[in-house]
Amino acid sequence: MMFKDAGIPLEGRQLVDDTATSVEKMLRMVAALLDGTIGQVTTAYDHFNLKLMEQAYHNQNQHLIEGKIMYVDAFFNAITNIPVKMFKEAVGDRPFRAVVKSSNDWQTVIYADDYKDCQSFMLTDNPLGCLEIAYPQGKVSVLADINEDSTIEITYE
Repeated sequence: MMFKDAGIPLEGRQLVDDTATSVEKMLRMVAALLDGTIGQVTTAYDHFNLKLMEQAYHNQNQHLIEGKIMYVDAFFNAITNIPVKMFKEAVGDRPFRAVVKSSNDWQTVIYADDYKDCQSFMLTDNPLGCLEIAYPQGKVSVLADINEDSTIEITYE
């Protein structure tokens, strides 16, 4: 979701203003909805269902899961097309390394069920049932230069 005049432009998205609280952001959205100006403060994302249809690939012999970044949310966390169930069944409790192909080739070896469990870049569950690349303070896609359609590879022992 994008807020008008809330931050600096970033490849078609807006960097959310860190000084505004979640309540303030929500109030802006409600006011715009009531005023009929919602189109001025948000942009629709219409391709999500199509991206959900793109399947992640799991090669059990090579201990490899490959997927893509489907969406970057309002907090700049990156949602993948890799089902959490696939990840948990393949990796289990074994060590893994997730690498997102970007200008920085960002990587992590941390998975947490909840943001509260970790204070670093990590993979976590998303309400859609897909893995999310997150950072508790937000903006992982900005910090790691991750964009939609970036590829992610997870290797495990």
